[in-house]
Amino acid sequence: MLPATPHTLALGEERLVKKDQTISWGGVRYSTPPGRRGQRVWCRAQGEELVICGRGEHGLEELCRHRLSTPGSRRILDEHYLDHPPAGTCTSQSSGRARPRRSPSLPSGRAPTAG
Repeated sequence: MLPATPHTLALGEERLVKKDQTISWGGVRYSTPPGRRGQRVWCRAQGEELVICGRGEHGLEELCRHRLSTPGSRRILDEHYLDHPPAGTCTSQSSGRARPRRSPSLPSGRAPTAG
C-alpha cells in the first residue's frame, strides 16, 4: 500500500522560510511565495532550476522555481512580494505614490569625495 503523501526525502532538502520570506540554498537567497514565513519547505536542484515544494491546500505541492545562481547572490521574484513597490521605486510618505529612487543630497558647498 502506498502512503497518502510522498516521503519528504523525495522532495529534496528541508529549509525553513525566514522572516524575509527567503530560504538559503548553496549560499544563495531564494524568495518564496507569500504566507510561508516560518514554514518548512523542501528544495532540490533539477537541471538549471531550484524547485521549492511545500504543503498546500491539497497536500505537498510545488510552490515555485528559480534559475540556479552563484553563492553570494539572490534570486528574488517580484510576485512573491505583492505588498512591496516594484524594484527601483519607493513610496512617498505624503502622497502614497511610487516615485523613482534618488541619491541623497549633499549639503550645499560640499563636493562628493572619492572613497
